[in-house]
Amino acid sequence: MNDGGKIVDTQDRAFWLSVNERIDEEMPEIDTRLVERDVPVCMRVNNAVTDFLWARGFGIDEILDLVTQPEFARLRALIEGWYADNYGNFREKEDVLPSIIKIRGGIFSFNVPKCHIKPTEEPWTIWASFPGCVFDEEKPIEWIDSTAPLEKLSSDELHNVAVEAKRIGSFVRSIGHRLRHGLAPNTQAYAFSEKALGELWNSSSLILSHDTAARALAGWALNQAVEKTYKAYLKTKGLRIPTKNHDLQIVANEVEALGEIEIDSKLLALVPSAKSASGLRYENSIAQEQVLAAYSAALELIDDVARVLYRGKKLDISEARFKIRAPWFLGDEHEFTASIRDQSC
Repeated sequence: MNDGGKIVDTQDRAFWLSVNERIDEEMPEIDTRLVERDVPVCMRVNNAVTDFLWARGFGIDEILDLVTQPEFARLRALIEGWYADNYGNFREKEDVLPSIIKIRGGIFSFNVPKCHIKPTEEPWTIWASFPGCVFDEEKPIEWIDSTAPLEKLSSDELHNVAVEAKRIGSFVRSIGHRLRHGLAPNTQAYAFSEKALGELWNSSSLILSHDTAARALAGWALNQAVEKTYKAYLKTKGLRIPTKNHDLQIVANEVEALGEIEIDSKLLALVPSAKSASGLRYENSIAQEQVLAAYSAALELIDDVARVLYRGKKLDISEARFKIRAPWFLGDEHEFTASIRDQSC
């Protein structure tokens, strides 16, 4: 690219055309690696940007410095364009974390926004946060895709749904933020965590399909989400990974032996394991109530690990709010004018 392949601060059209040519040349190989890591297509853009920069000699600190610069947004937009050209509407779930919620026996899509944005008292500024929980001021009940199931609920039922939405939303945000950002990129532990997230998000889509075979595959996906989370944790300790028999109790015993995480055996028992899990890929079936219980249990089990992996971070961005000069999302100049605020989760 320029000066040893670095991104430079330039508005030069020829420069960015050359960058786009490099993207067209290198993205097929980058995307193939992401496929091999089981990263869902809607989650690949940020991974692809990081891989593209790694190939140009950027270190992790340099990438973090670049994230707040207009050049990063421009590079990301070009890579987004490559995905749009090759995958069509790949962005469907990019700005949300997919989940499900039960209302009067029905299962509904529940999409948790990754960010929380609200106006400030000052003109042309907003508070933006990337939380690991649901703030009290938010209304998670509005994240349910359909309002129809809410219209006939009593006030008490509506309150209970709102409480459950906040509970699920907090688990989903905590996992989505802490499991990914608690680990160093390009490590075996990180690869396991990415696969775990992919399986977890995929399970909610399978449950929503209301198909018997898809529901069975959701049970298998939940087994894999928990198993790969535990393996990510073990990899951070430099330990070998247990034999692939998908027995969650075996890998859970190794996790607990390290003394940092206490695993709830009742929750673990709700997630398909060993032969019962493997069979869900082929001929076994699972009842709707069972897979919903497994989903809820998996959220709690994975969150327990995610919080430990994230512990000790220098900056817990899930507890931070940034005051940003609008309209930053339109590509104008922006600045971070404030830093941490007390928003504990």
